[in-house]
Amino acid sequence: MNLEDLKAQWQELENWKKILIVVILTGGILYLIYSFKIEPLTTEKQKLEEEISGLKNQIELLKKRFNKNQIAKLEKKLKEINKEKKEKEEEIKKLKQIIPDKPDLGNTLKTITSNIENTNLNLIELNKKPEKTVLIVYDEKADRVDFKQLRKNNRERLKNSKGILLGELNFEIKLEGNIKDLKRYINNLYNSKRLISIKSLTIDIKEKGTQFKLIVSSYYIRGKEK
Repeated sequence: MNLEDLKAQWQELENWKKILIVVILTGGILYLIYSFKIEPLTTEKQKLEEEISGLKNQIELLKKRFNKNQIAKLEKKLKEINKEKKEKEEEIKKLKQIIPDKPDLGNTLKTITSNIENTNLNLIELNKKPEKTVLIVYDEKADRVDFKQLRKNNRERLKNSKGILLGELNFEIKLEGNIKDLKRYINNLYNSKRLISIKSLTIDIKEKGTQFKLIVSSYYIRGKEK
């Protein structure tokens, strides 16, 4: 393959750059999943746990009074609520496969490396970069989600913002191969369960082959800033 062919293939990337989730879009996805899925489900689960606790207390009280009919009704209701609680827990579990509530470094690395193995790319180097703390904040006036990195000079100010606090795991990956396999790798990466973004991509065309350097980020939820 000559240089012109490689350049032509690189131009084709414009047609599928939607695959490369930019940081702001990633922030929006994380914000939506947490705000409209994980947080409400967790709140519902907590309410169900409180209701279960109250029903158990009522059942114990009725047992002392030998009210069998009332006990049977409450036990049936308790069974239904336990089933609903279990369903909520399963939903939360599935969502946390996308955005976990802990670093889960082992599974993140497994996702990244296993997808490389499924292509003809050669892994030259994989380095873990320093972890960062970021805050997703919804700007009501601009109607957008802002993705802000917490630093020493803005940490106190950002703490006053209502947002979702995230841990950002960053990896630098150096690969060797062709554009076609790189596209396949990125497709596989985004089809995995974990939400992963590619923050940057550099292509270095050499005589012996083409090398790619990617900065890949994965996120986990730390909670909400109060």
